Formats: sequence, structure tokens, C-alpha cells
Amino acid sequence: MPCTLHTFRCVHFAIETGSTSCLEVLDNFKHHAAQAQGILCKEAVERHITYPVRCPMCEGPIDVEQCRTEAFEALDDLQELIAAAGQQYDYLGRTYYDLSFTCRAKTANSPKAAMVHRQFAINTMSRENDPFFSLWFTTLGSLFAAENLLGRRDSISDLGFHEQLRLDERADQQSDSEPADSSIGVDDLKAVFGIISEIRESIGAVIVTQMTTLLEGVREIAAKSAYPRKPKYDDGIPSRVTMARTIARNRWVARLED
Repeated sequence: MPCTLHTFRCVHFAIETGSTSCLEVLDNFKHHAAQAQGILCKEAVERHITYPVRCPMCEGPIDVEQCRTEAFEALDDLQELIAAAGQQYDYLGRTYYDLSFTCRAKTANSPKAAMVHRQFAINTMSRENDPFFSLWFTTLGSLFAAENLLGRRDSISDLGFHEQLRLDERADQQSDSEPADSSIGVDDLKAVFGIISEIRESIGAVIVTQMTTLLEGVREIAAKSAYPRKPKYDDGIPSRVTMARTIARNRWVARLED
């Protein structure tokens, strides 16, 4: 169900679903903020409301070091969401090729399965050139730009797609290079908060929608496999259909390793 994202001049945020109202979210903000991360990774964001003030949970003068720590934690959470989406994409692609060629052919003209066929069977572009992942890379660039403002991590322009998504594996390697002292100011923090809000909108409005569409498409194709199959005689010689399936799958796997 489409949701409304509420962001502020801090790291906290809330998501208004169809069962809540804007006033309810603001009046009971702490409760909704605690649930927001779980909703963001599953529900599509239709609207984004940003407030030029800090949220109801933030009171008193700004503690720069505390805000910096919270910003790092928020960026780590966003990294995990993007990495999880990348892993789900790979899983759905492998599941697609585990389904029979007949099932895939039956859904060749299905609107629900159109994106699935395009991404896993028709598309031959590398991920860096694939429009599907354009926002993914833009989001990753924004994420690392925010971390650079906070004083951590270098540019990711020289990393491949999967290297960019394996952020948890790189965290330990980069922790030693994190500066012990930071001269970050309030203006830098406000810029980081703005970037975090934009990343959350990108994930909720586009990436979650893309993955939901792919998941529904794979389910549409899998539903065709519910019908019983006739037993086939296996003489050990691959058919032309089997060879075509193998070629298509190998081509897709090569894109993962590109």
C-alpha cells in the first residue's frame, strides 16, 4: 500500500500508512519512528513530506557528535537496505531460471511478468549501463557523499556493482581509517540529513517498487508450474530448448560477474 514519508532536519523519520493520519504520526512520533525502517523496506512511498525543523524527539541544543553518530547509524541502515535489495535481485534471477521454459513462455505477454523477462532474459547490458540500476548507483553515490561529509570512506566510483553492495564486508576494513576527531559543523550535518532524506525517498519510491514488481512477476510465472507435467523420456541428449535455456542462463550469470 502506498505510504507517505515524513522526514525532518535530523536522522529520524516516520512513515504514514493507509491506516494512520499525518496528525497521528506526529502526535505519536516515537512509536511510528521505531517502526519506520521496517516499513520502508517493504512498502512503496508515494509522497514525501519534509519539515524544515527537527522532529518531536529532538529537543534542546544540537549535540554535533551525537548527531554524527546517529547519522552514521542511519547510513549503515540504508546501506543494508540497498545490499538486501541487490541480494533479492540475484535470488529472483536464479529463481526465474529454475522455473521451466514452458512456464516462462506462457507468460511472455503478461504485463505482470514483463519486467522480469526484460531484466533476466532480454536485457544484455552490464549493470553499470542498465537504466534499471541507474537510481541504485545514484543513491550509492549520495550515500558515500554523505559519509565523506561526516569524515568516513572514499569514493566508490572504482568499485563494481557487487563490491558496492558488499558494504558489510568492507566495514571492518574501513573502520581503522575513520578519523578519531572530526571538525564537522552544524551546516554539514544539515546537508547530511538532507541527503539521508533523499536516499530514503529513492529507496521507498523506486527501489522497493522495482523489487515488488519483480517478485510479483516471478510469482506470476511460478503459478504456471502448478499444472502437472507429462513424464518425458530422457536419453541423455540435451534438446534445443534445454540448450537455449542454458545459454540464456549463462548469459545472465555473466552479467552478475561483470
